[in-house]
Amino acid sequence: RYSVGGQELISSPVRPNFHRAPIDNDGITGFDERHAGEWKRRLVQDLRFGMHTQSVEQFDDRCVIRAVGKILPQSHFWGFDAELTYTISADGVVEIGMKGTPYGGYPGILPRIGVSVCLPKEAVRAEWFGRGPGDSYSDRKHASPVGLYGMDIADMNFRYDVPQETGNRENTRFVRITGENYGICAVGDFSFSCHDFTLDNLTSARHRNELRTTAEKYLYIDYRHRGLGSHSCGPEPEEMYELRTGEFDFTFLLMPDSGNDAAFERMKNI
Repeated sequence: RYSVGGQELISSPVRPNFHRAPIDNDGITGFDERHAGEWKRRLVQDLRFGMHTQSVEQFDDRCVIRAVGKILPQSHFWGFDAELTYTISADGVVEIGMKGTPYGGYPGILPRIGVSVCLPKEAVRAEWFGRGPGDSYSDRKHASPVGLYGMDIADMNFRYDVPQETGNRENTRFVRITGENYGICAVGDFSFSCHDFTLDNLTSARHRNELRTTAEKYLYIDYRHRGLGSHSCGPEPEEMYELRTGEFDFTFLLMPDSGNDAAFERMKNI
């Protein structure tokens, strides 16, 4: 959990996440499964971090916790040799780092690389500096200019007739998730989305009426997100927007929310 000044901001682990609900171009279950079929067979949705060693270093103004291990599925010989680092500053700011090097028979393409964070029911609104106000992806963002935007989480995601990936915002430098007497902020250089339904529900639902909203909210902070392409009627994503499996090194900050000015100041120093 993550608590600052007696306020609990996160009550469950920040988890590595490599899965997205497949879009038409990834493949649809029961039809042409394309990459989505391989992701399902290789258990991309089940990748978990397993720790081999850990260390703690304490300094005058910070504490550094380092966990070394593997991010891997429950079966199949593939995954990432990984290192997770948490640098906790005296002011309550946490720098989270995630490094990975692939090994084994890994899939050549991944849907995303990032983390997922479960937020409490008090989280109801997002404000961010990045692309908006609508969703954007690496190969579909010119209609979404960079600016400061705000929106209720319930309104951030489009409910397609066949539920699929939705709500990503590219080129984000900070996102504040707030509610009455609640606020948390992530700062870095990432894309993000925030859902009021689980990723498992979004993946398994075949019709939009099967989506089930939850009191908790789910924040996804991504190092990279695969492009959309137009393979339902054309090509895969162009190579510069493809997410091929390889090494990654991802860092961002989590801190209690103190408004836009504080977020902008942190953003300038990253």
